[in-house]
Order: sequence, then C-alpha cells, then structure tokens
Amino acid sequence: MTRTEELRPLLFSIAYRILGSVSEADDGVDAVTREWTYQGTVVAVGGRRD
Repeated sequence: MTRTEELRPLLFSIAYRILGSVSEADDGVDAVTREWTYQGTVVAVGGRRD
C-alpha cells in the first residue's frame, strides 16, 4: 500500500467535513492525489517527506 493510499481515508474525511458532499470530497482527494503523484512527493501527516 502506498502512502497516498494510506492517507486517502483521512484526506476524504477532512474534505467531506469541509465540503459537505461525498462527490466534492472525492474529487478534492483525487486532485490532491494527482498533484502529489505529479510532483513525486507525498507528505506524511507529521510533515515528513517520504
């Protein structure tokens, strides 16, 4: 399991609380995942880069 896959449930729950919509939260998490993949970087919850 990649770091992005590990963080997805946490990111989704935060996005859902902010946006209030499952589809918007999912779209937001997808956008973040694409950006991290594009940059080749995933930042851990504690701010550490892997």
